[in-house]
Amino acid sequence: MKYIPNARGEERREFLRAFFDDEGNAFYDKKHRHSRVRGYQRDRKMLVLIKKLLSEFNIESKIERNEIVISRKKDMDNFRKEINFSAHLFLNPNRKNSIWKRRISKRKLLDMIIKPESLVSS
Repeated sequence: MKYIPNARGEERREFLRAFFDDEGNAFYDKKHRHSRVRGYQRDRKMLVLIKKLLSEFNIESKIERNEIVISRKKDMDNFRKEINFSAHLFLNPNRKNSIWKRRISKRKLLDMIIKPESLVSS
């Protein structure tokens, strides 16, 4: 954890992408217009570091319990442009609590959050 704050910008970007690929998700609720990108972590110091790194990419976030939350559309758009999820990374449609019940990429879900009109049955 000591290396990342002093790493080059591209390394910090890759660190954030790896964090959100592994511990993050995008949540989209069209009915209630409540969407967000979240990343889970029990280590509070790590959450503080993630928040600081996101702010360097002009992404505002907040820490809620054991997660970092990006909830404003502008910040989710900046997240998509600057960090995003890795390509070919899918939500698990077989999870008991899956609301999608189909294979959907985290990137596609993030696009749907930012531009709901892109919500076409795919």
